[in-house]
Amino acid sequence: LFAALSAMLSPFSSVPLVPIAIVIWGPLLTSAMLLAGWTMGGALSYLIGKKFGYDIASIFIPHEKLDKWSRQIERKVSMFLILAFRTMTPSETGYIFGILKYPFWRYMAVTFLSELPFAFAMSYASSAVISGEREIFLLLATASAIFIFVFYMIYRREFKKAA
Repeated sequence: LFAALSAMLSPFSSVPLVPIAIVIWGPLLTSAMLLAGWTMGGALSYLIGKKFGYDIASIFIPHEKLDKWSRQIERKVSMFLILAFRTMTPSETGYIFGILKYPFWRYMAVTFLSELPFAFAMSYASSAVISGEREIFLLLATASAIFIFVFYMIYRREFKKAA
């Protein structure tokens, strides 16, 4: 529940609860719960954006421009670029994907794939801290930073192609 809420509202974070969950359920089940919560939160933010966000956004941006952006994203932007974007940005971008009417199931696949490595890294890094395994924590933190950097570089390359 807290993971879903944190995926929808930036000020909230489920991260402080991860060590407690690790002690109670272990890193694998905690990873699964984080992934499920973050994915549900992504789905809810998408649905809210689609249901209410389009009308609110059209107060500031003409319908024609929103519709044009929606068509351009679906036609010109590769799913891999969407995955790279979603990996590097907060989960609140679900509202934007909903407003732009990006296909729901594609968005859900991208959301699941983008959250998967972070759920496991967060859980196993917390487990390493709890058990005093500094090397494993540093390895996971370094791997996460490299992962984000690689996705950023791919995103830049793909974005230039799409532009």
